[in-house]
Parts: sequence; structure tokens; C-alpha cells
Amino acid sequence: MLSRGARRLVGLLLAFIGATRPLAAQDAAVRITCGALAPDDAAQVEARLRATLLTAEARTTSVSVDCVLNTATVRVVAGERTESTEVELPADNQREPLLAAIERLLVALEQDERGEQDERGEPLVKTPVGPAAPAPEPAPTAAPFVDAPPALPPTPPRHPVRWAVGAGGVAELWDGTFAYGARLVTERRASWWSAGAALGWLTTPELTDVFRTNELHAFVFGAIEEPRTGLRGSVGVGASVLTIQPRPEIIALTSTNLPIVLFDVEMARPVRFGHAWLLPAVQVRFFAARREVTVDAERWLVLPPVCPALFLGAGYEI
Repeated sequence: MLSRGARRLVGLLLAFIGATRPLAAQDAAVRITCGALAPDDAAQVEARLRATLLTAEARTTSVSVDCVLNTATVRVVAGERTESTEVELPADNQREPLLAAIERLLVALEQDERGEQDERGEPLVKTPVGPAAPAPEPAPTAAPFVDAPPALPPTPPRHPVRWAVGAGGVAELWDGTFAYGARLVTERRASWWSAGAALGWLTTPELTDVFRTNELHAFVFGAIEEPRTGLRGSVGVGASVLTIQPRPEIIALTSTNLPIVLFDVEMARPVRFGHAWLLPAVQVRFFAARREVTVDAERWLVLPPVCPALFLGAGYEI
């Protein structure tokens, strides 16, 4: 037989082991592996999940979050039941859509559990019944059958698609001179991709004593943005028209409008201030052929097939 002191020591050890098991289960109940979340957002999501699981009816519920780029996969397991969904994390507010998706999965699991209890005829809340005075037994009646509606599958939230408009200045290098001008841009943006169109104008400050040069261009483009570094790459295709306006005493022997197909490649790093943005970019335009302007068999202006350029624009998301 154990002495009184030994029995007290064994009792304290058993109580400590029983108290640490819920804590270990709670640590294993939440797992967040998401590089797209900021450390502060990940900590807040984990804290809110642990507080929710402490008050949940099912004590064996576990939640795991895994991310691939900007897509989070949420999995909730409660006993033998499992619910999962995918969430597109926006760039400005990633925490709230993720918490909303987890809340929907927990509600769906709770509805499934209530439906199973109704089918078995079990009460949702069991209260202890104390001693009461004996009463005559009522006649047996059939238990009511409750047809619970099936739980609808959760739908993942979609990132809102926005329109953006902007304008900026362009400086481009031609053969032996440079051109400057302006460009208007409009695009439709989603979480990591966008599609849009641009319309621009360029001119050169040289050769104005003989003729004026204007280059008009328009193209459509598609862009992809990397969420971690913020780098944005785009590719576009369109048309370019080089127009020449000679002085009145100069007679043009050929057409003064030279249209041609162009391809646009651009690399940028957007800087955002809420809905406003600043877009510095490095650009290269490729033309299908070389365009020249000659006066009295002398070459005055050459627009080569490859023209590097710099762009600085600003805009706003609607």
C-alpha cells in the first residue's frame, strides 16, 4: 500500500498530465503554412481560430491553411467529417476573406452534425435530470422525424475585378535622335493579372525647320504581376503610324503616312497608395520593318525596328 504522501504525489502527476493534453490538442488543431500572408496577419488569423475552437461544440476540430502563390487551401476536420475550399487572397486585405472562408466551413460542419443528431432523434443539448416524483408512464408515441435541409457546399469568395485608368509620359530612343510624348492607359485588373489597351503619341524636337514628325500608336496588352516582388511584365500587339508634315515649299513624292505593326514588351514595378498607383516602366517596341524619311535623296530620319523607351505614369483604380 502507498503512504498518504505517495498517493498525493501520484494524484498531482495525473492531474498535470490531464491538464496538458487539451493544450497539446489545441496546438495541433491549428496549422497555417501560408507565405502569402504577412506575419502579423498570420498571427491574428491563428489567434482568432484558437479562440473560435475553444468555444466550438466539437472539441476535436482541426484547421489547416496551405498557400500556393495567392491561392489558399483551407481544410477543416471535425471527427470523421471534412470540409475544404480554396480562397483567392487579395493584395490589400488578405486576412478577412480567409477568416470568412474558415467560418463558413465551421458552420457547414455544425449544420451536418445537427442534421445527424436530428435523424438519430438525439437532443442537441443534454441537461442532467434530477430526482423527481414518480409519475405515471405516458403511452408510447413515435418520435417526431425532422427532415433537415442538406447543407449547401461553401462557395469560395472571388477577388473583386476593378477598372484602372492612367496616363504618363514616354521617352523613346530613335536612330540618331530621341522622341518624347504621352500615353493613355486603361485596364481591367484581377488579383494577379490584368488586360487593357493603350493609346500614345510621340514627336521629335529636331528637324522642325524641314518637317514635323508625329508617331501615333495603339495596342492591347496582357500583364502578369508577381505578388512577392511586385514586378509586373506585359506583352502587347498593335499598330503604329508615322506621319510626316513637310514645309509648304517641299513636295512629297511618296505617302506621308507610314503605318506598321508593332509589338510591345514592358517590365514595371508599380507603387500603390490605396487606390492610386505610380508606374515606372522600361519598355521595348518592335516594329515589322524600318521606316525612313529622305529629302533630296538624303536620309534625314530613321525609325529603327527596335526602339527602347522609358515610361512613367500614374493612375487610379475605380
